[in-house]
Amino acid sequence: MHEISFQAVQFLPRIFSVIILLLLTLLVAKFAKSVVQRATHQDKKDSFARKLLIKLSDITFWMVILLFLPFIVGAAGLDAVWLRQVHLFLGQLYSNWPIWMLMSVVIAGISYLLLNIQRLIIQLKGSPGTSQKKY
Repeated sequence: MHEISFQAVQFLPRIFSVIILLLLTLLVAKFAKSVVQRATHQDKKDSFARKLLIKLSDITFWMVILLFLPFIVGAAGLDAVWLRQVHLFLGQLYSNWPIWMLMSVVIAGISYLLLNIQRLIIQLKGSPGTSQKKY
């Protein structure tokens, strides 16, 4: 009986930490997805860029969950070889954060251009000094 109560005392804090980490993960993932989706609301047309950004928001949601998954499994007290490999991978990923930040800025710039390319072309066609002849 003493062993069961001892295991229960150790299990309860772990389950609470797993629940808190799951809630935090979902909160961060939904926030990241909403940030990406806000860019899609700028483009009202059913364009390729909008579809691409919607898919990117879904990918962002799941990537955040996958990044938090090893911490959740670790908080549950599960130890596995794959978990150590994921921790090594995340360590390499985090050590190269400047490259990832630069890639994020480049992707955001490309997304902005894709959303606004039609508007830019229309502005360039109507700008002074351009020929208005239709061929």
